[in-house]
Amino acid sequence: MYPLIGMLTVVPLTVNGFGVREGAFVFFYSLVGVPAEVAVGVSLLTYLLVIGVPSLLGGLLLFDRDEQTGIPCE
Repeated sequence: MYPLIGMLTVVPLTVNGFGVREGAFVFFYSLVGVPAEVAVGVSLLTYLLVIGVPSLLGGLLLFDRDEQTGIPCE
């Protein structure tokens, strides 16, 4: 289901696909009997794991560099 939901979120209807993604999760997960609240929670958790964690790690690596040389600090 996630590849189809991912394709729906790239349609430029909302900022970063918010709302569209959650609605798609609720729709598709309701087809297999998952409550809407759980589907929205899974949607947000998936977004956090796919976008938030790598962004946080990249930010930490960015701040760990020497400002003049751009080489990672030791």
